[in-house]
Amino acid sequence: MKILLTGSSSTIGTRLFEKLVHLDYDVIGVDRKENEWNAFLNKKTIKLDLLKQTDLAKLPANVDLIIHLAANREFMI
Repeated sequence: MKILLTGSSSTIGTRLFEKLVHLDYDVIGVDRKENEWNAFLNKKTIKLDLLKQTDLAKLPANVDLIIHLAANREFMI
């Protein structure tokens, strides 16, 4: 199963990413920043901004599941 995980460099995203990789899932991370906790995951992460229309076109289309954990702090209250 191929999984797309947005927000993969966050605290929760990193732990979930690690667990899914450990369970032998094919995971592609998506985040706009580097992963501070696990450098290995950076090799499996696409760096882009989901708020930019041009970046959305870079997302892989052939995934079985999307787990959306991305958030934008600029819009959070």
